[in-house]
Amino acid sequence: MGFSFEKKTFLTIFLITLGLEFSVFYPSLILLFLFLGTLFLVFALSKILKIKPEEKGLYPVFVLPVVLLAEAFVFLKIIPLNSLKHLFIFGFSLLLYLVITSLKALKSHILSYSLIIFNILTMAYLLSAFFAYVILYNFYLVLDLSSWITMLAVFLLTFLFCQFNLWRSDLLRTDSKAYAFILSLILMEVFWALTFWPLLALSSGLVLFLVYYIFSDIFNLLLKKSLNRKNLLGQVIVPSVVLVIFLMSQRW
Repeated sequence: MGFSFEKKTFLTIFLITLGLEFSVFYPSLILLFLFLGTLFLVFALSKILKIKPEEKGLYPVFVLPVVLLAEAFVFLKIIPLNSLKHLFIFGFSLLLYLVITSLKALKSHILSYSLIIFNILTMAYLLSAFFAYVILYNFYLVLDLSSWITMLAVFLLTFLFCQFNLWRSDLLRTDSKAYAFILSLILMEVFWALTFWPLLALSSGLVLFLVYYIFSDIFNLLLKKSLNRKNLLGQVIVPSVVLVIFLMSQRW
């Protein structure tokens, strides 16, 4: 991919890692480090991936790295031991490097990397979505946030994940935004329903994630014009069964 790409990427990872390490030693400034780290990451990605401000169709590229960074700061707040925090930072830095490399390859249409980058991005994207819903629901419970504010956050987060998913699947078009809007509404309503159930953050986050996963696959099939019984069963049968079994196993 070129020496310039590697140099810029390693410099970006180094500075992001430095910011995460500073937040370990100065936990009271974690929000400041998160804000500065997010601004820097967006700026660095625009330079690394050569994305110009007028290229709005490429804006979904920023979603996954920025959400991963925000989740990293949250986990640093939760992890109790500094030794585990340093280990987590190392693992996160490696994952961020793989994600940036995969985004570059996908944007540049490097076919030799197609299967590898798709698997890396899929893993990172799904893990990020799951943890994002868990963290958001945990904030709702612990901080006693207004359900309407949290529902709006769920809507915005789902819409961003949809945009990234459609971009990586090469399905981002003008009409695809309607599907992203509908799925965001569905997740917002599911969150509202979960607030009446005695579920913990991990359980509620899993339900939100599974619903998102099922419907995003259905909408992908619709946009590909390949929605039929065989494809539908192949894509959604397993997560649907997992969701049903999980809900039936809960104590109400």
